[in-house]
Amino acid sequence: MFNVLASALKGRDDDEQGEGSGPNSDTEIDHETVLNHHKKIYESEEVTDHSEKELGHAAAFEAFKKLSSGDLKGVDKQALISMAMQEGMKIWQKKKSSGDDSGDSKGITIDISSWVDFLLRSVPTGHQNSHTTNTTLPFPPLTEQHILNCAFSSWYSNFRTVTLKSKIIRPLPEEFIEYLHADGVFLPDRNYLEGSYNAEYSEDDDDDFNEAGVESVEDDDEKPLPSFPGLERRIWQTIEDFDGAIFPKLNWSSPKDAAWISATNTLKCTTPSDIFLLLKSSDFIAHDLDHAFDDCIYDGQEATRRRRRPDAFELVLRKWYDVAPSLEFRCFVRNDRIVGISQRDPNFYPFLNDIKEELETKIKNFFATNIQNKFLNNDYVFDTYVTRNRDRVWLIDFNPFGPMTDSLLYTWDEILTATESPTFRIITSQTEANQSRSQPFVVNRYPREVFDFSQNQTVAEFAERFQRELMIAGEESSEEE
Repeated sequence: MFNVLASALKGRDDDEQGEGSGPNSDTEIDHETVLNHHKKIYESEEVTDHSEKELGHAAAFEAFKKLSSGDLKGVDKQALISMAMQEGMKIWQKKKSSGDDSGDSKGITIDISSWVDFLLRSVPTGHQNSHTTNTTLPFPPLTEQHILNCAFSSWYSNFRTVTLKSKIIRPLPEEFIEYLHADGVFLPDRNYLEGSYNAEYSEDDDDDFNEAGVESVEDDDEKPLPSFPGLERRIWQTIEDFDGAIFPKLNWSSPKDAAWISATNTLKCTTPSDIFLLLKSSDFIAHDLDHAFDDCIYDGQEATRRRRRPDAFELVLRKWYDVAPSLEFRCFVRNDRIVGISQRDPNFYPFLNDIKEELETKIKNFFATNIQNKFLNNDYVFDTYVTRNRDRVWLIDFNPFGPMTDSLLYTWDEILTATESPTFRIITSQTEANQSRSQPFVVNRYPREVFDFSQNQTVAEFAERFQRELMIAGEESSEEE
């Protein structure tokens, strides 16, 4: 991996020259120089004497280390920008905490986006987001029906005895779909039953906020916020039936990429507002709404009838269980035969090495008994959970056998060309975990504005602007109080 990264960090393009702190002004460097720059920054107690070039190399190189495992073809560009920005911010904060307020010559004035673009130009990359991959691989033809068969309502009744308790609200009102499509994250007006909590406060105290504590969206026409009392009534009833907590999904996806926005950092929901916030904040849900059929193959006249959305959208409410992420696994099935099993959580759990064979046997037996030749597709991916006492295996979900599904510890090429008995892949050491993508959905954890702010700005400028905005917000909050 270091050799690849070092070659990516070599100097300016032959036809591009210029001055400044960006990549094009860098002189050619070798493998040892890259490592020395990285080591100098990350093993030093001082950051004030490092050159801008060294700081730029170190932040970008550290981000590459954390997001790749030696093969950069799956590196997500936006995730890389985010991680590099975090690393640059750490160095900047360390510099500021040392009391150094010196100018650009000793500050961090690297343009993270430019560094990442420069690095990626020298590295072959594959998928640029969680829903794309190398579509030149020999995937079996993926039709609309294959996608529809993976929708929750298509399979739940046939597998309800081996999966989590769930309720399906279908069809969702078109007004609710429009709400999910609307720009911005805001909650519906006066939620059913939750309105009783708002009676404790005067409207004068909350002129600028709605009942859910989210800033109101106003325009010149003073359009009212949407309201879905009927839907919320059904959600409340399901929450009560399922002992007070559920987690949501639409036809195919759960908003797991938006878990960072919840108070618990999980998908656990105890009110309709919890659900709406997750759905509105999730790129995975946006994919269900508009792009579920993007990877389908069409022949001839079928292309003119390309499906854009399902006949009906559904909200699936599943009973919340406090599961152990270490015991979640993904299984890849080709021609109704398992060709691979992968650990889902990208962390190292030492105990998995000791029970690996037992887990593999239990999952294969569960598949043979409950799923094989029973699902509508011959090629598919399914997720399972093994209980802590390892007495039972549960089916969690079905996914299409295609580029939109994460291959986790495999590459899709390995899955598609597998001929021998399936391998069971787990993370076997902390080193391996460190090299894996240890922060899934990292790009989804920050508001779009964070990336917009960062474009064409140095880390120092971004950090100062971000801190300034926080200070202004804090002062305004104090004045209101």
